[in-house]
Amino acid sequence: MAIENHPSVRDLVRRTLDAPEDAREALPALFGSLDHEDPVVRVGVAWGICAVASANPADAADVVRRLEGRHGHTATMAANWIRREVDLDGGSDRASDRSPLPGAGSRKTADAESEVSGERADETTGNRTNEPVASGTESQIPQRPADASTSDEPRSDSSDPTESSEADSHEDDEPAGPGSPVQERADEVVQNGQFTIELDRTSLDSLEIVERIASDRSSWTYAGIATVNASRHAVLVRTYRPPQGARLSTFSGAFETAASDWDGVDDHENVLSVHDYGRRPHPWIVTQYAPRTLRSIGQLPVDAALTVGLDAATGLGHAHERGVTHRSLDPRAIALDSEDGRPIGRLANLGIVDAFRAVDGPLPLDSRYAAPELFDSEHGAVDWLTDVYHLGAVLYTAFTGRPPYQESLVQRGGPVGLSYEPPSSVTDGVPVAADRIVAKAMATHKIARYESADEFARDLKSALAEVRDGA
Repeated sequence: MAIENHPSVRDLVRRTLDAPEDAREALPALFGSLDHEDPVVRVGVAWGICAVASANPADAADVVRRLEGRHGHTATMAANWIRREVDLDGGSDRASDRSPLPGAGSRKTADAESEVSGERADETTGNRTNEPVASGTESQIPQRPADASTSDEPRSDSSDPTESSEADSHEDDEPAGPGSPVQERADEVVQNGQFTIELDRTSLDSLEIVERIASDRSSWTYAGIATVNASRHAVLVRTYRPPQGARLSTFSGAFETAASDWDGVDDHENVLSVHDYGRRPHPWIVTQYAPRTLRSIGQLPVDAALTVGLDAATGLGHAHERGVTHRSLDPRAIALDSEDGRPIGRLANLGIVDAFRAVDGPLPLDSRYAAPELFDSEHGAVDWLTDVYHLGAVLYTAFTGRPPYQESLVQRGGPVGLSYEPPSSVTDGVPVAADRIVAKAMATHKIARYESADEFARDLKSALAEVRDGA
């Protein structure tokens, strides 16, 4: 369960971060919470400990000693961060531990670096991020195990752009056995718990990896603590694995374009913020932390489902106004947070699918949510109305806890000719208005869908008002 659902821990961490210089007495309680089963809670607690040590450098050595006496990656990473922040090693910056890779860089130096093409070393995987302290009271969003995976779908026929299965993403600490798709390549961006990119090639002042959260067939995700413009943030660090046999320069170039577009629309509260990104040694991005995704949560209360849907539609409208389409919206691309008891939905992974399309790789999209035009161009181009369809399918899951279609649509050639049970017939309490909204958004023919994300948002706002008036 997320830190929002642990009020005592949440309040403790919040008080600590509000005045870390006066929070030395909170250290015993913080240390006592370091063994919590939820990684989100552990990260929040670790960040509180780091803040106290940074604000009270005379205590830093003792804090590090106590951290190093504990088991667990979170405690180790917190100890390493404090050691460097407070300069317990005499200014060495432990550069030998960071293992920077020659030529590794971010968008700042992309033009100055030579193109990288061909193949790299093979090996393994990982995936997800963190903002340890959530503000507000307990969330309306029911919490389940963490999930920030972006893609979990194998591809059996590279000629089919939507080929995928709906198996759960690989989130084990250990990589799958030999022959598994998850073991195709090693992560060269994060190695041995260290971010390998030279920080002067990024816009980050510092970045410490706290722990790996998840992995899937296309990416790794880690929780981290970053300093940007002298301000510290909990972050997600996601690195992307090019599909087997793909040309790295093509994949990385398409990723960089997509990440730039995402960065250009993240000035909206319903779009996950981008701190930095880069293309070498393979694509990576550092974003704002969000504790959960809609996939990990599943079904929401009707009010929360409409609220999150409205947030997503509003974020899409903002992106569409700037010429950016998502193109692979499914429950993994809706990051969930809460503020003052209100659930908040934020769009993630905007346009990242284009990197996989550029190399004809398996798309990071669950086929059960895919619009007809992704299967057959006779249904039109992939554009902002594709996002409308996908959001309708995602909203279906928010209401019911399951996809509109139960089996992969790849072999069937898409959703055309299929029908699904209306949300109100699956879940008690879902209003008929929700059925109409989902049906219009998921219309097979694009001309029958909402004309824009803004129009979609207006209907969601109206339905939400009716639900609240009737409560």
